Amino acid sequence: MRGQSSGYPAGDQRDSAQQADVAARRFLVAALLLFVAKGDGNISDVESARMIDLLASRLKISYAESLDSLTRVLNALQDDGDIARRLRDTAIKLTSRQKREVFAMMLDVAAADEVRDEGETEAIDMASRILGMSPGEISAATRDFAQAAG
Repeated sequence: MRGQSSGYPAGDQRDSAQQADVAARRFLVAALLLFVAKGDGNISDVESARMIDLLASRLKISYAESLDSLTRVLNALQDDGDIARRLRDTAIKLTSRQKREVFAMMLDVAAADEVRDEGETEAIDMASRILGMSPGEISAATRDFAQAAG
């Protein structure tokens, strides 16, 4: 096989590509959680704490990294007019299971302050479109979340 390419990036290239993919997915999750939390016009302290906790526990990162992810998203939202496309491009790479997990995290953030506002519901709907979820996937994820919370 000497001299032939496997079609995969070598060593550092593969590592940096994987790191970029992980960073893009982390950005996607943080952005969607922020979008939902801000759906009612403001982000409560309870919602902020819940987002940080969810990012840390589900993505297996530190609380400082969670806060950093949310801060990066807030800064990008102000500067990036093409953010929705970037998020959709990343969401396409998620499995159906991963999309349901992100959706459940969004529902969790919306429920954190025990007030479900119409704006949060609209934000969840928009975020599910960014994720590319079908109505069946949304129904199943909502049902699973209700069962887990109940």
